[in-house]
Amino acid sequence: MAADNKKHRKPAISMTRSDHERLSLLAESFAERNPAVAEQLFAELDRARLVADGRLGDNIVRMGSTLRFTTDAGEDRTVTLVFPGEADIAAGKSRSLRRSARR
Repeated sequence: MAADNKKHRKPAISMTRSDHERLSLLAESFAERNPAVAEQLFAELDRARLVADGRLGDNIVRMGSTLRFTTDAGEDRTVTLVFPGEADIAAGKSRSLRRSARR
């Protein structure tokens, strides 16, 4: 059972103070129209370790980062993590945080 808990444990989150502020405002904007999404985002923000802007290492994924990953279904994807107003889903190059939260 201990192995199952480790397997499902969420990874640590570190984020810049400015990203935390913008994401908090985003969560607040969802509060009335989609409380479940807002609550999920607030929960993730609550567990984040905040660091000064410019203090995260280059190997840390943050807003604006492009990353490659493999889904649970085995599909390789490359996405850029952006705020909803900056998303360009049709180009297949960006992923809105809002869209990811709805999955």
